[in-house]
Amino acid sequence: MNFKKLLLVISSLTLAACSSTKKEREQELALQVKMQEPADTPDQIMHRAAIAFSNADGLTAQQKWMLSDIYSRVYTESMRIRREMGQSKSLLFMTLAKVDYKSSEIDALKKKIVELDQKRLKLMFDALDDVQRIVGKGIEAEKIYKHFQDYEMPNHRRD
Repeated sequence: MNFKKLLLVISSLTLAACSSTKKEREQELALQVKMQEPADTPDQIMHRAAIAFSNADGLTAQQKWMLSDIYSRVYTESMRIRREMGQSKSLLFMTLAKVDYKSSEIDALKKKIVELDQKRLKLMFDALDDVQRIVGKGIEAEKIYKHFQDYEMPNHRRD
């Protein structure tokens, strides 16, 4: 019986420590996000990407062009999806404001918004796969990814 109590105490302490560590990581991440230099306009974002691609050591001119093409394509499609999501959300709120709205219309709009967001995420993750095919992975590509990270998150701190 004492052994079971000891296991219970150890388990509780372990769970508490894990929870605390996770919360600390979340707080650190939130702080790092707040420290980032904003890129609010499409021009600012495209400018940052152009600098990152043109200055990356270890990439051929063709690789730089391919990465820039991926970024432009993904950015354009992502903006289109975001615009459609915004329009869908506006319609959702307008529909909710009607006295006699149908639940099926609301459900359809919610589903559409979720599908659009999933499509945007898939686009981003597919692009990451494309970048990895061009740049490579592992130790040999670490310097290149670090370079892109410095441009994507200019004030990023590494501890």
